[in-house]
Amino acid sequence: EFPKLSIAPDGTPVVAWEDRSSGTAQIYVRRLLNNRWRELGNDSADDGGVSNTNSSSLQPNLFAADGDNIFVVWQDWSAPDFADIYIRNWNGSEWQEVGDGSASDSGISDNSERLTREPSVFLSQNEALYVIWEDGEPRNGQTVGIIRGRQFINDDECQPLTLTSMGAGADPTATPSNSAGCAAGSFLPGEEILLTAVPDAGASVLGWNNTDDDSSTDTTNSVTMPAAP
Repeated sequence: EFPKLSIAPDGTPVVAWEDRSSGTAQIYVRRLLNNRWRELGNDSADDGGVSNTNSSSLQPNLFAADGDNIFVVWQDWSAPDFADIYIRNWNGSEWQEVGDGSASDSGISDNSERLTREPSVFLSQNEALYVIWEDGEPRNGQTVGIIRGRQFINDDECQPLTLTSMGAGADPTATPSNSAGCAAGSFLPGEEILLTAVPDAGASVLGWNNTDDDSSTDTTNSVTMPAAP
C-alpha cells in the first residue's frame, strides 16, 4: 500500500511502500538494478523492513540522491493515540538513523501529543536535508493541519566566524548571527553574512580583512563563509 517512487540522478528507480505481511505495517524498499528489483541490504523488503519497529509504520516517502544515498521518511505510530515522523538513510552499506533518535521514540517530529502525517523529504544540491509534514494541532476544539519541517544540520559542518577590529571601536557585528541549526556565531559553508563595523564617534573604516571586498571603507561589508579547512 501507499507506494512512492524516486528516481536517482543516475536513473536508478527506488520504490518504498507499506507492507503488512509481517503482521504489523512496516516500510519496505527496493531499487531496480540490472533489470531486477533488489533489496538494499538485508531485509529492506522482508520481515521488519527499513522501519523495523514494533508499531505501525505508514505513509512512506523517499528521496534518492543517488543509488547509494537514499532517504526514507514515514509516519510511525510510536504511541497508541498519536504518530511521529521517522527517517532513515541508506548509505550504500546499511540503513542508519539521520542523527540520534531519528527512527525511535519521538523521531524528528517530537510532537508529544499531536498527529503527524504525510511526510516528504528532500536533499538540496548543497546537501542540506529537509523534511516536512502535516501536523494536526488542536485549536478552539478543532484539529487544524499545520505544515511543519526540520532541516538536518551536521554539527561538524558549522564553523565559527571570528570577528575582530583594530583601532577605536567595537568588533564588527554579523547578520544573521548564525546559520539555521548552528550555535550563535557559527555558520554553514556558503552562508552570505552581512558585516557591520562599529567605529567610535569620529573614527572611520580604513579597510577590511578576509571579506568579499577588503578594499572597502564603508561600515558594511559581506563575507561568504568558506568550507572547513
